[in-house]
Amino acid sequence: MKLFDQFFKPRVHESVAISALLAVSLALHAAWLSHLILFRVPELFNRLFLSDTIGPIFIVYTLSLGVGLGSFLLFCFFLRGRDCTELRDRAFWFFVVSLIMFLVLTFPFVYVFEIAVSSV
Repeated sequence: MKLFDQFFKPRVHESVAISALLAVSLALHAAWLSHLILFRVPELFNRLFLSDTIGPIFIVYTLSLGVGLGSFLLFCFFLRGRDCTELRDRAFWFFVVSLIMFLVLTFPFVYVFEIAVSSV
């Protein structure tokens, strides 16, 4: 169909690819931050607990999807038609750091960790 030919091209514009990398990176940051806040604040956890089947993690997914889609559209708007060769390495390493931070900071021992201060 001619309607969808513009979406299935053999190559992707550089600005769209960099926008996608930056958007996924920001979505990963939003995911681990909201996950950490959700499990560290019991009042927020209880308030966002919608049902037993979906639980509060649905809010984390929805927030990260919103951040990812919104930032993708924003980056596409600002980077459209520009030469993005200087952003290639920075966007890639921002994605790598975001992925590592997401993997490390969503382990259960990170968001359950507490420091207890005892008075002598």
